[in-house]
Amino acid sequence: MKAAGFTDYSEFVKAIFSAIQKHSDEHNWLPVYWNLGDEPLGDDLTHSAENAEAFRKAFPKGPPYFTAASSYDGKDGKDGNDPHFRLGKALHIANWTLHSEESINLLHEKGGQWGFYNGGDRWSYGTYMYKAAKQFDMKFRIGWHWNAIAGDPYYALDCREDDYSWCNSSPSGELIPTVYFEQLREGVNDYRYMQTLARLAREHAGTPEAVSAEKLLADRLAAFKLGDRDHDKLFGSDDWVTFRVKLSDAIEALRK
Repeated sequence: MKAAGFTDYSEFVKAIFSAIQKHSDEHNWLPVYWNLGDEPLGDDLTHSAENAEAFRKAFPKGPPYFTAASSYDGKDGKDGNDPHFRLGKALHIANWTLHSEESINLLHEKGGQWGFYNGGDRWSYGTYMYKAAKQFDMKFRIGWHWNAIAGDPYYALDCREDDYSWCNSSPSGELIPTVYFEQLREGVNDYRYMQTLARLAREHAGTPEAVSAEKLLADRLAAFKLGDRDHDKLFGSDDWVTFRVKLSDAIEALRK
């Protein structure tokens, strides 16, 4: 930085990423959020927050945009002094795996935005994600990984962590979906059912079928809070089928 003639870190960051953004605009790159940290703790958390604040000073509104993987569930008080919250507030979008309605509301009060990563399963990609997006303005959802294989994908004890992927590739290049991928797919389909029902209810507003559909959605969203991550504990394992059937029947009633 000093060799390039800079004495202010934010100005140095601004010079580098302005050039990258200019190149991106000229070549029509897809928009990205640059990740500035991965679950920092202790002194690293303080340094990450300071770093994020310098990036935000360089680009108050973006683009480019910056995020970091962290958590804040709001259980440390509402004053916002927790270092995890300090990091989240400094980012264009806080990327939180652990969160709560309290922490997200606090972030919104401070002018921040949020996304959700990790914890990938049917629930968090379905009804939970619908609530997060519709009621708490979630900006993005990240789940690891398309493919992250360190050894034999069907043997869990040959690497530091279990192999974690949506699809594995065979020696012949065939893609083999994992159970995890099927869980995400089912979750996204749950989301699509709810999205479709909400749209049809708007299109047929005031009809008995639309009123029933709106009640079905409202009752489900009111039955849990963000941070409630165990579907079966909340509703029981049979609910996966019964609630999907209720959504399907309500959709068909509005299409007649």
